[in-house]
Amino acid sequence: MTRSNTTEITIYSCRDEDFFIRKAIGWALRQYAKTDPLAVHAYIDRERGRLSPLSVSEARKRGPEPEKAKNKKKRKKS
Repeated sequence: MTRSNTTEITIYSCRDEDFFIRKAIGWALRQYAKTDPLAVHAYIDRERGRLSPLSVSEARKRGPEPEKAKNKKKRKKS
């Protein structure tokens, strides 16, 4: 995952204790996952120790699982 504005913001804000900041980080990652779910899931796995559990759970809500996203990309290439 290349550094984007979304990941830059999450890196600098992930230690914030404000509930709504942590929730917004998850929302931003969830939005980004709509265009690149594999990268976002990899980012979450890599930064799990820095991200709050709330941010992680919000980011993974209603999004495609990484395996489903991989299969979708494979089908489009065919």
